[in-house]
Amino acid sequence: MRESVEGRQAGPSGDRRWFYSDRFDLVVWSTGDGGLTAFHLCYDKDRNEHALTWSERSGFLHYAVDDGDRFGDSLAHKASPVFVANGVVGIGRLIAEFTKEAQAVDQPVRDFVLAKLRSFEAEGAA
Repeated sequence: MRESVEGRQAGPSGDRRWFYSDRFDLVVWSTGDGGLTAFHLCYDKDRNEHALTWSERSGFLHYAVDDGDRFGDSLAHKASPVFVANGVVGIGRLIAEFTKEAQAVDQPVRDFVLAKLRSFEAEGAA
């Protein structure tokens, strides 16, 4: 995964960073002192995209990503992608694949996300 320079933003609700690869997007939000407060981990971008999100406020949420393609209708305008509630997460596979893909992500960010994923697994995620 590489970091997108265009994806970096500083704002009143915290700083945002975006890391990406062919299979993953990772967006993290942090406080001014570097503490992470939330992340979106989009995975399986190359087939059936999903997103596992975590924030201090809401904990974990899991979504399928509706890419906005209106049933393949070539005459319809493509809508914006949106998150749609989705249940089961193959967390063991997700941890293994993220570990391989995220070698170039800053170690504190990578370690934080992996620790959260492992805590999700320990809580009994499917």
